[in-house]
Amino acid sequence: LALAWARAHALKQLQRLDEAEKVLGPLLGVARIDIDADLHLRSRLLEAEIAHRRAHYAKARDLGTAMLADAKAPALQERRAEAHLLVSQASSMLRERQAAFEHASAAHAIQSRLHPREPAHPRLLATGQTLAATLIDLGKHDEAAPLLTGLLEDSRRVYGRDNWLVPEFASRLAIVEAERGQFRRSLALLEESMRASEAVSQPDTMSKAGQLRTLARAYMRERRHGAALPRLDQALAIIARTPSPQVERVVRADRAIAAALAGELPPAQALAELQRINAEQDGAEARYRTHLPVHYLGRLQALMGEREAALATLRKAEPLARSNTRRVETAEALVDLAHAMLDLPAADKARVAALLDEAETLLQATRAEALPATADLALGRARIALAQRQVAEALTAARRADDYWRAAAADGRDAAVAAYWLAQALAANGQHDAARTARARAAQRLAASPFASDARLRAAATRG
Repeated sequence: LALAWARAHALKQLQRLDEAEKVLGPLLGVARIDIDADLHLRSRLLEAEIAHRRAHYAKARDLGTAMLADAKAPALQERRAEAHLLVSQASSMLRERQAAFEHASAAHAIQSRLHPREPAHPRLLATGQTLAATLIDLGKHDEAAPLLTGLLEDSRRVYGRDNWLVPEFASRLAIVEAERGQFRRSLALLEESMRASEAVSQPDTMSKAGQLRTLARAYMRERRHGAALPRLDQALAIIARTPSPQVERVVRADRAIAAALAGELPPAQALAELQRINAEQDGAEARYRTHLPVHYLGRLQALMGEREAALATLRKAEPLARSNTRRVETAEALVDLAHAMLDLPAADKARVAALLDEAETLLQATRAEALPATADLALGRARIALAQRQVAEALTAARRADDYWRAAAADGRDAAVAAYWLAQALAANGQHDAARTARARAAQRLAASPFASDARLRAAATRG
């Protein structure tokens, strides 16, 4: 029986889940708790882990919960910790964040008692990583950061710089550092995570897909959409082998908007894909609906000149974005909504200003370095100040956005848009020669853009 369990476990680790279930099936029928409680619980845990890898998260959670009822004896505390850990991980995927945190805390507390003098014990590192993940999901980044830093250092001290745990710890710590405004460090950690993953031949699990997607999103946050595409393709290839519709939808949406903005996919095709994804999400359980597919659709509609549709879509994304714990993502959604409102006549300027104020508060809470979202925010400030004839304020804000993009990506479309609004502010301030120069810069860089909104700006810049 023990040999059958070991074979099933090895097959699971190799992601050969059908074979693992065939080996495990007979074992589940004979490994009785009254004869060998430890083997019974390990077999049930393996059944739950296979369910989790198949993205059957409710089944995995329920199997783990049943294990807890059977693992109360002092001699079974290791199994109890494993059950808590599995329930936590499944609950996270089911968006049951508080329950996930409570089970992760219980698992980590048990392992701390079992291994008081071994801070780098693999089981203690595993529960620590899951506990940190639940803290991130609850928005408790300042608590997660020291925990993850310690886990990463302990794993390197005992197992070497590139070990099998580095991809998990480094990618989680990267999420925390991004939320704390340390974007360069976050990206460096993500790239380190990928190097370690390749060095140790990390298997193609959903965890690896998540790490790939996190790196891709970091590139997208910096508007490096071309760099994001290969990582998103790798993530989608892994997800396709372990169907998880709610995860796949978001990564497909990431890819659609990234491909459109990188010039790798015609905008109309990207729009059709995002519309399909949003229709699928609308039919899913409410807990699996996230703001990103909706936000991406609204952003693309705005770029394609569909102003009324963009505003309606971005308003739909707003409540979903507010429920998100990633502050930069929420700020980005609010800023895009503000710009969509300003694209239409008779915009509610007080409402626009309130959205920009809220986005700025979120970005300040991260202690953020300069990033595209802060430049977009400044551009929103410039536009509303121009609409209110506050020329000095408009010029200051427009220069801030223009300075950012000239330093970050001087030849990109974002730099061209910033140059256009700087020209408007300069003209309003009577600096007509400087305005003409900025308009020419905008028109030149927008010439190759496939987006209708950019064509409209280029025409306006050309007219002067």
